Amino acid sequence: MMAFSLVFAGFMVLGLSMDRHHERILRRRGPAWWQRKLLLASGFLLLAAALALLLATDDGGQAVVGWFGLMSLAAMVMVLLVSYHPRSVPVLAASLLASGILLALC
Repeated sequence: MMAFSLVFAGFMVLGLSMDRHHERILRRRGPAWWQRKLLLASGFLLLAAALALLLATDDGGQAVVGWFGLMSLAAMVMVLLVSYHPRSVPVLAASLLASGILLALC
């Protein structure tokens, strides 16, 4: 759950770094150049954190395959949400992260 939350949040942040998706999700102009760089870096860091989490729990091959599977699932969910209900993307990402952290602590 935590790895999926990190991947989904990473894709959300990477999507927010693009002008078109930023305007569609947040209903504001696209990010400034420094915000775009920060969003790109944090999105890739979230994806790398998910891979590191999976590598810590599984062996190498299974972790990478699971990471690609989670990225495929998160990308499909993100495409559907941005297409049909873009305003719910930040809310869903925040709730997924919170629930993933709570589950990891239990």
